[in-house]
Amino acid sequence: MRTIMLAAAALAVGLSAAPAAAQEEQRLGREQVRDILRQQGYSDIGDIRQYFTARAQDEQGERVNVLIDGRTGLVRDAESGRLTEQAAVKILEERGLQNVEEVRWREDDESYRMQAQRNGEDIVVEVHGFTGQVRQVSQQEASGEPNAGRGEAEVPGGIGRTEDAFD
Repeated sequence: MRTIMLAAAALAVGLSAAPAAAQEEQRLGREQVRDILRQQGYSDIGDIRQYFTARAQDEQGERVNVLIDGRTGLVRDAESGRLTEQAAVKILEERGLQNVEEVRWREDDESYRMQAQRNGEDIVVEVHGFTGQVRQVSQQEASGEPNAGRGEAEVPGGIGRTEDAFD
């Protein structure tokens, strides 16, 4: 009798896992997605990423829809496609910046501006809300001085002007 119950339980577990496995197999591959886009007239198709969607409660207690990049794990707002504030902070932490704070969204240049520490030095950085590109902000620009060139000033540590500053 016990053997029959164990067999029944194993069968139930196997059957409950079967739909999940079937769903995974039904996912389109990158080449299939590329073919579909070509068939619909698209060309010069770039990186095709696998995203997951989720409905979750954010830090303010609101229910939100998010996209999770299956390759990088970065989280985006499902409606705008913009990186979440938490994802922007994660990008900086992965590049070794510490004590990230005072995160503010800047609509004018679609970036998050925040303060952080790099090698013990306080700096101001921006993370582009869609590309995730990071750049250090000059002190003039951070203070809001007029005519402060965006990224034109030489930045300590050999950080480039147009490349991701912390890669």
